[in-house]
Amino acid sequence: MALKLSDEESGRILHKMFSQRGLGESISRLGVAIANLAANRHLLVTSKGFIGLGSPEVQEGDQVFVLKGGSPPFLLRPVTAMQRASYHLSPASHTIVGPAYVHGIMYGEAVHEDTKWQDVFLV
Repeated sequence: MALKLSDEESGRILHKMFSQRGLGESISRLGVAIANLAANRHLLVTSKGFIGLGSPEVQEGDQVFVLKGGSPPFLLRPVTAMQRASYHLSPASHTIVGPAYVHGIMYGEAVHEDTKWQDVFLV
């Protein structure tokens, strides 16, 4: 599950992360670099505490998925009960919000030998 953060909240989190690591003066230069890289992206935090960047359309309740055979992770939005009923969709139906950068799962860290894959229907 993803939580969209306001620009102010994002700034506080980044400032806290960098100051705890003793980066002090470097934070302003690093902040500018991050801002340039993150243009048109929004900071998000998953329910498991992962921090990432996603589409400006990300909403609270969107979910991060690692799609089998795919890269990068994607933000998917579950369809509403009304949409499922109106169009006779599966409870596993989602819409694609977009790709995401999620620190800690970009290089296969979320997938293990015993990973149990689930079917997801994209509409």
